[in-house]
Amino acid sequence: MYDIDDYSLTIPVGGERNGRMKIAIRPEGLSPDSTYFIPIKVDSYSSYEINHKKSNVLYRVLLKMIMQPRSHRPTIR
Repeated sequence: MYDIDDYSLTIPVGGERNGRMKIAIRPEGLSPDSTYFIPIKVDSYSSYEINHKKSNVLYRVLLKMIMQPRSHRPTIR
């Protein structure tokens, strides 16, 4: 369903509270009528402490149905 090439994440200095991570979604076989989540957990950190009660994130996957001309089937992105 998904691939994560690099599990490390850096939050920039200067008051930032978030960072970005690339997650490649493989939508084949997924239904746009269903709800999907990717669980992410902070396992290690440096420089700052984290609240372990808030170290889990559920990333919601949103699918978009693209309708093709009649000769093609709908695709999901």
